[in-house]
Amino acid sequence: TGRYLIDETFMRSLLDLSNMPGIVWLELMATPPYVTSEMTDSLLTEYYDVPQVSVKTAWHNNLPFDSSEIWAENPLKLTALGHKLVAVTLANFMCFELKHTCHSSGVA
Repeated sequence: TGRYLIDETFMRSLLDLSNMPGIVWLELMATPPYVTSEMTDSLLTEYYDVPQVSVKTAWHNNLPFDSSEIWAENPLKLTALGHKLVAVTLANFMCFELKHTCHSSGVA
């Protein structure tokens, strides 16, 4: 539960910012023996109504390269390919959300 409390504190601090930035919670893939906390993060994002994007789920585990290629020497440091993967995933998510929002309401 320690990691959960840290994540919740971080999320609440973002939501309390006076300029109210848009927030998208990004869940990265981890290389063994590290694990992600996608399920517990889902509880937070649902409770605080923050969109969550999982790189692993977004790519349906069909990455054109091995997941070890997105990490440098440790699981917290992305390679250039890892940064590109994150950027493409977030851009596609935002385009998808904007497209569906604009079509469903007629007004952006």
